[in-house]
This record gives sequence, structure tokens and C-alpha cells, in this order.
Amino acid sequence: MVTNTKKYSASFTAGSLLLEETSRIIDYIINDTIEEKKKEIITNNAIKINSESARKRVLQEIRKRKRAVNPVVWKRFAVSNQSEQKILLFYVCLKTYTLLYDFQKEVVLENWKNMKRELDERDVELFLERKSYEHPEIDEWTDSTRDKVVQVVIRLLKEAGLLIDYKLLPLEANNEFWKLFVELNDGWLLEFALLNKDQRDKVLRK
Repeated sequence: MVTNTKKYSASFTAGSLLLEETSRIIDYIINDTIEEKKKEIITNNAIKINSESARKRVLQEIRKRKRAVNPVVWKRFAVSNQSEQKILLFYVCLKTYTLLYDFQKEVVLENWKNMKRELDERDVELFLERKSYEHPEIDEWTDSTRDKVVQVVIRLLKEAGLLIDYKLLPLEANNEFWKLFVELNDGWLLEFALLNKDQRDKVLRK
């Protein structure tokens, strides 16, 4: 599980879920050749981004995400439908970026428990203000970086399917899919995905 002792990084703003980009290089990820083939991936236009510098930044984040989770996650990604892929990538982001994990735990989940269903950019801004006491690196960000963090956090929630029209909604998948995270000792994702207790219990009983 991610701990909040790590510095907050804003590097996830290089992209949000990166669904298309990850899908295009999933074979490199699964075959564990992404490190040795970095130059090839960047130059052969595997990642469909015009700017080479942007491709490098995106690949750097995907490499970081690859290292953050068990290889079985990527194998499951390759055979999953798009909805499941988005959930898997959201999980990967939570495992990779401490800021996202803390926001999901302290704001999204708490709002959900307290029956507060609406969430927007202001919630992210307040979270950053509050966490700047524990994470002084936040105050070192430029205004544009901070704004980008706020925008991308909201975009991630929307892309994952947790936020529609600024209203929180639980993620949907079958019990067999959710069982994967229990087996990875990351059963906390079930609650982070806003599944109710009955749903979580059914997964745990299987």
C-alpha cells in the first residue's frame, strides 16, 4: 500500500490514465522490454504524440507505473475490456503517485461516506492547501503546475468513471475482476472504488 511519507510528485500531469498510450506499448510492458527498447518506442511513433519531448515524458511515466505494480496487473490489462482497463490504470496511478492515493482516501472516500456526492476542482485545491503543511514541496510548485495538478486529478476521476458531471459514482466490474486486487493484498481498492459493504463482502467471500 502507498504510504504518505513519500514526497508528492506532479509528474502524473504528463498524462492522465494514458489508456491509449499504455495499450499501444503493452507488449513491451508484459515482455519486460520497455527499458531496453526505450529509444525504439520513442522513435517508431508507437506512442501517438507529435512532440518527441512529450513522448519521452509520457514513456517515463508509464515506466514508473510499470514498476509500481505486480506484473500480473499488466497481463490482466491485455485481456480486459476498456472499462476494466480504466480501473486497472486508475489502480496503477494510486499505487504510483502518493498524492492521488491520499486524495482518494482523504477526500473522495470521505465525501462518499458522508453522503457528499458532488466533487470538483475546489476540493482538490483545498486538499493541496491542507496537505502543504505535511508536504512543503507543494509550495514549491509554480501556479501553472498547481493548476495542472488540480485539472488532471479531476480528469483522472472522470476517465476512470468515478466522476460524471461532477458527481461521484461507484466503479462497476464483476466480482472475479475485483478479486484480483484482494489477491494482490490491495483489497483497499474495493472501498476506494466506492463499492458498498455488501459488494465488498461478496468479493471477499468468493
